[in-house]
Amino acid sequence: MAQINILYLLRQSSIIFLLIQVISCSSEVKKMNIEADSLFSSKDFAGAAVLYSKTLDLDSTLTTSRFKRGQCYFESKKYKEAYDDFSEVAVLKPAEFAPVFNKALSAYFMNDPKGALMSFNESEKIDAYNPHLQLQKANCLFKLGRFREASIYYTKSIQTY
Repeated sequence: MAQINILYLLRQSSIIFLLIQVISCSSEVKKMNIEADSLFSSKDFAGAAVLYSKTLDLDSTLTTSRFKRGQCYFESKKYKEAYDDFSEVAVLKPAEFAPVFNKALSAYFMNDPKGALMSFNESEKIDAYNPHLQLQKANCLFKLGRFREASIYYTKSIQTY
């Protein structure tokens, strides 16, 4: 009976220890995200990206941190890194417009108009009437030499604005 109680207490104390660790980690992540958001607001994209990366080291499931780090990379013209982050978020949240659209923009700025067009088409399934999407899709089609289609999307972007 005494052995069972000792095992039970050990198990309970292990669970409590793990909960304390999770709570501690969660509050640390929250603090880092607040600081990273502040750096982002002051346009210190490199500093913000470092902090968002640290939060992801603690909890890799944080899609908001990954999305914001992608924004930092995009603003720093690190389009490949931005594309990778936005792609991961788009897989986890396929019904959200922003990650898919930003993935497309990153591909466009990496000079991959075909890849960008594919992502813009995915974005269009989520929000077909977004004027920014229409404009960027038109730019992409123009870059691919598909001028007639581009003119249609330029017109749509003006009409939906």
